[in-house]
Amino acid sequence: MRQIFFCHIPKTAGTAVAAAFEASFRPDKILPRREMAAANNNTYPPLDDFVAACKARSVRLVRGHYHLSLRHRLRDPLVVVVMRDPVERAASHVRHMIRKHPERRDWTFTELDQGRLPVPDNVMTRLLGGSLDDVGAPDLANANHTLMRGELGDPERRLAYAIAALDSIDLLGFCDDLETFARALRILRVKFDSSVGVNQTEKLVFTPQQMATLEERNALDVALYRHAKQHYAAPDRLRLWRRAFSPFG
Repeated sequence: MRQIFFCHIPKTAGTAVAAAFEASFRPDKILPRREMAAANNNTYPPLDDFVAACKARSVRLVRGHYHLSLRHRLRDPLVVVVMRDPVERAASHVRHMIRKHPERRDWTFTELDQGRLPVPDNVMTRLLGGSLDDVGAPDLANANHTLMRGELGDPERRLAYAIAALDSIDLLGFCDDLETFARALRILRVKFDSSVGVNQTEKLVFTPQQMATLEERNALDVALYRHAKQHYAAPDRLRLWRRAFSPFG
């Protein structure tokens, strides 16, 4: 059976998707396991050790906020990614930060009012663009962190890399059509309740100016998402997935 790699982009219904995966596989078949995080101050385990553990044939599911190119260090995984409208995703990210750190609320609004983003920008482009392929094991964690939070480098090149990487994703879902995504997951024998959806309990409202900042500061993600929706959300995608994944398992 092929390994599954759920490349979890933050604030894209990933908690619900991860829960569906966890309910579909035995705990000893999933990495990272909860005890691995507990042994590392409740954070992800050291990346080089984690990758080495993922190569075990017993591991069925690898999931987390890891760069897409980590797939090349796994066992030919079937890659699953969910995307979300970039402005909605960024707004949700900001709300999440304020919930965790309410003392930053005023500072956050000031940053947005002044055209700055209080959370990482272009997160989808960051996770899909660039590569860890030429990085040695000792430098893997730093390189992964840099791709996700460091300088973007040449923005147009990074965006082009992310657009090209879309072709390497086996199962690409969208938060505004989770029912189709749920039907595709059922082909993989994973039961996902699409009614759970994206968290709709967030009440924090942004001004038009603040929303404009979220859009401007995530321009690469806006372009990436537009391309993904145009080329990968066609009505016949489910038929193609069924043909590709029916032999799975």
